[in-house]
Amino acid sequence: MIRVASALPRHYCRSFVTATPGIFQAVEHSSQLPSEAQRKYIEKEERYGAHNYHPIPVVLERGEGVHVWDVEGKRYFDFLSAYSAVNQGHCHPKILEALHKQTSTLTLTSRAFHNNVLGDYEEFITNLFGFDKVLPMNTGVEGGETAVKLCRRWGYDVKGIPNDKARVVFVEGNFWGRTMAAISSSTDPSSYDRCVPPITSQGL
Repeated sequence: MIRVASALPRHYCRSFVTATPGIFQAVEHSSQLPSEAQRKYIEKEERYGAHNYHPIPVVLERGEGVHVWDVEGKRYFDFLSAYSAVNQGHCHPKILEALHKQTSTLTLTSRAFHNNVLGDYEEFITNLFGFDKVLPMNTGVEGGETAVKLCRRWGYDVKGIPNDKARVVFVEGNFWGRTMAAISSSTDPSSYDRCVPPITSQGL
């Protein structure tokens, strides 16, 4: 989402890039300070929420497709497409239908149990990407950490690296999460400041 920041106080303007990389311009009608209706939501988040993000001062209430509306009914294009891997827009009818159907039948099962749909998904996704197996995860950083583990395991089992000597090499400027393994591979001080020492056996 895009928003003009020039007329906003420093409190509202700081670190927009941390919340919305690459977005620096804004919709014309949004150059004024947040209204009282918007401000009460923002202040409550500031009071009770952790400050690991610094969102732009728009309070969203609903969305449909590529559009979102704030609490005062102003419409915006959502150029972030919701968030991260959940980037299919808002309230797509087919997705809503599938969600309602599944949550009305069986909400969730642990991997400690089998269920009647996981195998179908695993077959579909492995065929789609040409892999033999898939390991479902809850978050992207879990997938990244699993990849690091697999790299080390391959180094020990296939390449013959001596125990505890494997190193995983990362490029500078990366960001793949906020776990200790992820920040240990980061060159961005805002990711690891006062969280060190890092996990060892990782190289940049």
